[in-house]
Amino acid sequence: MNNQLLNEYLDKKGFTPEDLYTHHAVFLDSGNIIFADDRNSWLYKDFLFLDPEGKETKLTPYDILLKKRYQYSLDNCDSAIFVPLFKLSGEFTGFSIRKIGGSTKHDSWFIPGHKKLDLLYNLTNAYEHAVSKNSIILTEGVYDTIALCKYGFKNSAALLGTNLSTMQFFQISSMVENIALCLDNDDAGKKAIDKIINEHPEGITFWLVDIDKDPDEFLKEHGAAEFKKRIKKCTKN
Repeated sequence: MNNQLLNEYLDKKGFTPEDLYTHHAVFLDSGNIIFADDRNSWLYKDFLFLDPEGKETKLTPYDILLKKRYQYSLDNCDSAIFVPLFKLSGEFTGFSIRKIGGSTKHDSWFIPGHKKLDLLYNLTNAYEHAVSKNSIILTEGVYDTIALCKYGFKNSAALLGTNLSTMQFFQISSMVENIALCLDNDDAGKKAIDKIINEHPEGITFWLVDIDKDPDEFLKEHGAAEFKKRIKKCTKN
């Protein structure tokens, strides 16, 4: 990776390009699209959706990347990280996009008809690990989950926000009986934790990861063993 901004961002988050390639990430590096060829056959699989005129259109994820590259070049942003989003079935549904340099506004793209409240990031990969442990760790964002996986917590998934929707809860509760909440250590994250614990029905045991930093930052500084010590059982208010 030759782009200084990308390298600085990855270093700050404690990642290498290979860490993200493991999760099928694609880089926009100085306007060039870079990906790991041996892991990205999904990039060229056709999917169908209705265009704004109601006509059925066939595209591939790579087509979307080309469109985004052109769009971002007009926005003076030629560096970004695209992390693909998949349903539990493995079906591609969109990208979580982190812009680096130029415009700092982050982005996402979903196939029309799909939305983030219908899926959990990394649930496809986490499924077997979560079932075997009867537990799952939920974070807010993609990079927190990637960090957890890097440090050995393979039963991790991301809400793509702070809300746990009915659809997301249904998917999780059909797999496990224990949910560990590891949301960001800010007011929004704390309020979200209280809401999730108190609004969802009995039958699920909630746990809290008691850390004073965002998960990726904490893991980089303290490691997996200390993170594991911070997982504590919760009680409803």
